[in-house]
Amino acid sequence: MEALPILDRRTLADLNRAIERHNPFSGLSELGELEVWSGAIPDCESVHREATQALAAALKAVERGKRIEPLMVLGEEGTGKTHLLSRVWRQLKASERGAFVYVDAQQFQDGTAIRQGLLSAVVRGLTQRGATGFMQWQELASFLANQAFRGIDATAKTMTPEMAVKRLKMQPHDRNRVWIDRVAEAFFKVRPDIDDPDIVRAILWTLSPSQAPFARKWLGGRSLAGWKLDELGLPSHASEVRESKAGELLQEILQLLGDWRPVVVAFDRLDDLEDEEEEDDDLEEHWDLRVPVGAMVRLSQTVRSLRSCHGTVLLSVMIPDTWYRTVQPMLGSMVRHVSDRSDPVRLSEPDDKMIPAVVQAWLAQFYGERGLMPPTPLYPFDGAQLTALAREESNFEEVISWCGENFHPVENDPTERVAQAFDRALELDRSREILNERQVAKALAFALESCIGTTIEGVELQGVEREVTPKSANRGAIDLKILGQRDATPVSIGVAVVQSDRGATVGARLRKLCDRDTFGLTRGCLVRSPELEIPRRWKAHRELERLQALGGAWVELQDIAPLLALYHVFLHRRAWGLSRSRILAFMAQKGLASQNPTIREILRSRSPENSPSSATVDEPLARGEDFVGKRNCDRYKS
Repeated sequence: MEALPILDRRTLADLNRAIERHNPFSGLSELGELEVWSGAIPDCESVHREATQALAAALKAVERGKRIEPLMVLGEEGTGKTHLLSRVWRQLKASERGAFVYVDAQQFQDGTAIRQGLLSAVVRGLTQRGATGFMQWQELASFLANQAFRGIDATAKTMTPEMAVKRLKMQPHDRNRVWIDRVAEAFFKVRPDIDDPDIVRAILWTLSPSQAPFARKWLGGRSLAGWKLDELGLPSHASEVRESKAGELLQEILQLLGDWRPVVVAFDRLDDLEDEEEEDDDLEEHWDLRVPVGAMVRLSQTVRSLRSCHGTVLLSVMIPDTWYRTVQPMLGSMVRHVSDRSDPVRLSEPDDKMIPAVVQAWLAQFYGERGLMPPTPLYPFDGAQLTALAREESNFEEVISWCGENFHPVENDPTERVAQAFDRALELDRSREILNERQVAKALAFALESCIGTTIEGVELQGVEREVTPKSANRGAIDLKILGQRDATPVSIGVAVVQSDRGATVGARLRKLCDRDTFGLTRGCLVRSPELEIPRRWKAHRELERLQALGGAWVELQDIAPLLALYHVFLHRRAWGLSRSRILAFMAQKGLASQNPTIREILRSRSPENSPSSATVDEPLARGEDFVGKRNCDRYKS
């Protein structure tokens, strides 16, 4: 845990009380329509900038009159696709630059009711409150009323949604009916191109708090009671032509919306992730992706036929596999309706920079709303914990879930249980394990994996291969291979833990370490306890000299007990109630792997590391104080 600034007792108590009372991460690892509209999801602007910039460009294009701008955004599961849509709505709402409609693609189940599904999504989306605090329907209605007023008097004052709603709320129904009739009549003198005057009348009725639910129901193509239709002056929908009528309503509403503002229609949940393990036939019966894709095409075709002042951005998000394997082949030449880019925008995978930035944004909102000043931006977490999550290649869904489970006051030190387990494991006698080659190799591999992404002895660790290929040639001789870079040059270090007292066994494994071409090594390391001799009379000694001539080394096994203890804690983590990320964070905090002498000696550069693989035992041995294994060889000279 990072050292925290000294806080007075009251400040610490306030922070911990807030943490105990509310968890900002709870229940938000998986996002849906409710979270998109609520605007409560904290936003980290440094994440997914390319997608945000692409959307800004698309919005600018439709502001200038382009009919349709289809934008496809691809991202793996948990990379923040729905989070991105929440950002879009938040920004449109704050800037008042456009109307927003969220479409849950999995609500499209019936291929014979596509227009009705689109209409329902539009009606539901415009019910959400915009920057004025009133429904987007009411903001649109005010815009239409102002158009009508200016048609009568160019100097007429602008009526805000608040003024219009207040007026209809205070007046009796009869006077509201007369007002709406007059406004509708004036509007059609200005806009005679609108085919259906009833749609304008219904939109104006959304300004009346008591009549708005019925007006929205009618706009959605649903039936109203006869007395209510008479009250509002609206005709009845013919049930036998409901899908056709839905298409007409949708077209007229989009026309009026486009005259008001650019429109962003966002399609989400185009991936049936819950059933990804099912057979294709079962999945087809459960949900047919062709239905929402058909809805997207239908919407695009409808928008292209309009003559509004502004156009529509058709924004869709899905995982790459769904796009490349299903949707793109399905659409063929009609793909232009959902993406006009040959290469859709890709969301970046979370990394060790993005994850802390996102968590910090969530915490900043949490503390800001409560007027609290935490000692660090990531309190009660620390950078090591989040870096460990990044090394595990956790996605945002997993990160938020982890934060929800571990959002506790720092007074309850989250690393204390790891420390207790580690101390307990250190107390055990590990003398036998040190002689167990496989156990030592696994402990080293686990420790090295915990350091991936860091630089030790000039080597930036990028990966650890526990199964060295080709397996048929290796046969378990080389225990693991370390992959990394030194000064932008690839490094591949083979490691063999050899505790055998048989010369033939030691020699055979040394020969594998020297075979750099077969195993793709830049050098090899023999890891062996210093008290285990390799006498000069053994043939294995010549192989050791050859290994050293190739830049390899005999690395003395030192201070291995802590690594064995850590690996023991990892194997029994469930019994301790610990997570892998918590153990890795503890290791990083204490430097137990990065500062271990055996690991540092394995990674330390030795000349000639990149010498030709054809080196022979006749080549001169590397000399110098940093030559690991030299003292071991000198010790056994006759």
